[in-house]
Amino acid sequence: VQQSNVQLEEKVESQERIQKELRQTTRKFQALINASPLAIVVRDADGLIQGWNPAAERMFGWSEAEVLGRKVPLHIAGREEEGDRYRNIILRGETFSDVEGVRLRKDGTPLNVSISGAAIYDDEGNAIGVMVIVVDITTRKRVELRQELQTAITKLLAESRTVEEALVKVIQTMCEKLDWACGARWVLDRKENVLRCAEAWGMDSPAVREFVAVSWGMRNRPEVNPKNDTSVVRRVWRSAAPMWVSNIQENPNFRRG
Repeated sequence: VQQSNVQLEEKVESQERIQKELRQTTRKFQALINASPLAIVVRDADGLIQGWNPAAERMFGWSEAEVLGRKVPLHIAGREEEGDRYRNIILRGETFSDVEGVRLRKDGTPLNVSISGAAIYDDEGNAIGVMVIVVDITTRKRVELRQELQTAITKLLAESRTVEEALVKVIQTMCEKLDWACGARWVLDRKENVLRCAEAWGMDSPAVREFVAVSWGMRNRPEVNPKNDTSVVRRVWRSAAPMWVSNIQENPNFRRG
């Protein structure tokens, strides 16, 4: 009996030691995740978030408290199944690395990201969740896009017979590379002191064709009261600075909206 008690005590001590080591390993692992400069997201098999480190908070704008136990809308509308597809791939035991895509911040801002993922297993070797590492590559993609545009535009200028022919192609190239529906160049007619549309290009759709047609017929004069002016062209003309309007439909007075 005494020998059995000794063996039992040794077994209990061994289990306690193992549990202590596991707790220490877990704390170290959690510290590494929290200190990581890369966003790390942990989801269960159903896609609910179980882990969201500080880098993920900074990258996407949601706090950990806001996302735990939820499905966060990180995907662009119409591409929600993309996350499910990658999660299912990982749960089948596959891994992937440096897959590029676009995700959304809390405020709706799109981010170009690189994603790597692997499965999380239980003691029996069953995949019970996924861990994904996300890298913001927006700056890198912007540099690549600028280089592509410079190369394409340089080639167009060299191959075009006239400046006018080149400018239309340049506008088209910029729109296609930047995923814009249409673009136009406005010039100052010094004789009439108006801005008029000199070149334009648009996607082949009725709404875009109508927008471009209205642009061709417009004449922007500078004497409009600045406080009541909704014209982007005139406002840029007066300020001599670039301007960005995220959604023209939010302005009911925009004549081409």
